[in-house]
Amino acid sequence: KTGDVNGSVDLNLNNDQTESRSITEIFEIGLPMKNESVTSYPVYAHQEMSVQGFQMSKNLKEIHNEFVSIRSGQINFSLSNYHLKDQNLNISWSTNNAMIVSLNTVEPLFYLEFKTSCLQESKFEQNNFMNNEIYLEDKIAKLDFVFNSTETIEHSDLIGKNEPNPWINSTSFSLNLLERQSVQLDIYDIQGRKVYTKIKHLNPGEFLWTVNRNELTGTGLYHYYFTIGDIRISDKMILIK
Repeated sequence: KTGDVNGSVDLNLNNDQTESRSITEIFEIGLPMKNESVTSYPVYAHQEMSVQGFQMSKNLKEIHNEFVSIRSGQINFSLSNYHLKDQNLNISWSTNNAMIVSLNTVEPLFYLEFKTSCLQESKFEQNNFMNNEIYLEDKIAKLDFVFNSTETIEHSDLIGKNEPNPWINSTSFSLNLLERQSVQLDIYDIQGRKVYTKIKHLNPGEFLWTVNRNELTGTGLYHYYFTIGDIRISDKMILIK
């Protein structure tokens, strides 16, 4: 199979692979994480899989000037694995010596990094430079990217910001629900790893949601996301010594 970022390198796959392009595997682009210099979009596997490589090409349209880099996660990326030409972002990655690697759904596969929070589904379109496909242990499948479609806001009357912040031993969020709701809290560390997730089924009224120090993995900056129906509320907090 030929198709690296410059269209010039053969990708060595196992000869026993069966081409099954009626099957589609999904990479999910998660919610943006901001720091001082870039905004990182973590990319996750939709299900656990064993792979030898993948290739994709996307048209970034008017946001191509905002693209910075691809940062490694489970998959180790170098500059040779991606190339931005005109508005097209071309990515090609394969394992050494056609080895099989296992990818999980918890840790990001890699991060798409931009100068600002600009990445949207309408600005991440398929083009014809190469096929989007993934090379699994025993077959070749189509590869598609989906966006987390939940609306994300930074503040809501439903949930107050955590207090105290920064915090040492524990911190609490005040919730004010108008009806019975299922509320999910996910917390990610600075590397984009999910370190906390809980779902509570709460009755109408006021509720205090407390997170304790021993429920996280150490000090530092965390991103948290509350999900209530189609609304996701996000912000940052800092756990200190």
